[in-house]
Amino acid sequence: MTFFSSYLDNSVVCVDNVLEQPDFSLLVKQLEAPQSISPSIERTYGIWTKNTYNNPSQSRVIIWVGPHNKPSSPFSGIELYPTDTRIDHVIDAARDIAVRTGIAGTFNKDWIAIMASRFDYGAAGGLMFHTDEVHYACAFSMYFHSEWKADWGGHFLFSQQDITRLEQGVFLTPLPNRMVLVRAGVPHSISGVSAQASRPRQAITGFFVRPEHAFKLLEKHGDPANSAGHL
Repeated sequence: MTFFSSYLDNSVVCVDNVLEQPDFSLLVKQLEAPQSISPSIERTYGIWTKNTYNNPSQSRVIIWVGPHNKPSSPFSGIELYPTDTRIDHVIDAARDIAVRTGIAGTFNKDWIAIMASRFDYGAAGGLMFHTDEVHYACAFSMYFHSEWKADWGGHFLFSQQDITRLEQGVFLTPLPNRMVLVRAGVPHSISGVSAQASRPRQAITGFFVRPEHAFKLLEKHGDPANSAGHL
């Protein structure tokens, strides 16, 4: 792990060579399997209904909610951490970076859970400027395509300015084996992927979930008797 670059007063952290090369190569091979991706997102709420780009495809969600708080069984669209796959290494790395940098705040106070999912952005795919501050303390993306050229687009864009008056900011290219973390409240977007790109922009994207939202997940999908009082 090459540690680390920070931007916008430490509101954005970028880490390269997150996984050892053998682990990264095996992760790429694992996630290239056709069964690891689902159809394009079709949601009736949130950022996807307002998105001015093509929406991505999304995999099943992986959820980690701490050693004492887990849904009693897997539920629709969800797998539980640990999955005994190399995706666990990505979640472990995100957690380690967040703790070492403090970008997500304090565990058990600002966040209690991590949710992660695979997103593939094809040609003209991208995401408009938005913030994640309601339910999440921090977001992260780990890129697992085997190659990415700067002129293929799909850049991660950030700004410290008010989202209604964005004039300048920072962009980061989604290089292979790179992880980017962004603190809640920072406007960010994904620029459109060029038609010249020879592959989709592929990432495992996740969120550090605030306690109140994690409680709602547990109440909805878990065993209330096991979840009460542990967060």
